[in-house]
Amino acid sequence: MKIVVISTTISQPRVIKRIETLRKLGIELKVYSWDRGIYNCNSVNNNIKVINLGKMNDGRDYVLKIRLLYDGVRKIVKQEGKQNTIYYSF
Repeated sequence: MKIVVISTTISQPRVIKRIETLRKLGIELKVYSWDRGIYNCNSVNNNIKVINLGKMNDGRDYVLKIRLLYDGVRKIVKQEGKQNTIYYSF
């Protein structure tokens, strides 16, 4: 069983805290995220590999965001598969 985390902003402090909490519990994670160019002073522990899905603008173009999310999730599920995989997005 593997857990795949999908986040729209990997440098947000609450996202980092959740990922590190899961990791401390001994859960093996694979993390996918977009870079929104905010909270860049924060970072995830170096022991956690983060796959960057590209840039997501921090603005009001919600149609573009929905398209990026949809395409990104499809790509991730295709790569990671559906068998023995839990997807966690927040």
